Amino acid sequence: MDAGWYPCNGHWWNTGTWEPDRTRFPGGIRAVTDYLHERGIRSILWFEPERVTPGTWLDVNHPEWLFRGKDESLLNMGDPEARKWAVERVDGLIVSEGIDIYRQDFNTSPLPYWRANDAEDRTGSPRSAT
Repeated sequence: MDAGWYPCNGHWWNTGTWEPDRTRFPGGIRAVTDYLHERGIRSILWFEPERVTPGTWLDVNHPEWLFRGKDESLLNMGDPEARKWAVERVDGLIVSEGIDIYRQDFNTSPLPYWRANDAEDRTGSPRSAT
């Protein structure tokens, strides 16, 4: 299943609430995967855990884990608590929803977030091609 299986108000790019949309999937994604498995079909589920849009679960509940941007934020995977949450959340969904294949996506450039949050003594410079 591609993007949009989570609560997103019909706009797949509203990422940051990683749970099945119970309005569209009252039985969760598990109902879909069980149906597929009964027919010998494996399931795939799309994730983009790093990109977080305003008003989503991560934005509201853990703003301290985010590198803020103008229209969206980036989950700081360098923060041990944020990384632990992301791994446990994704793993928990894979197990609870019976997912066979994990699909990872990344639809934003992290460089501006990293540059805006690097300490002065941690900023690198681009190498020239030789």
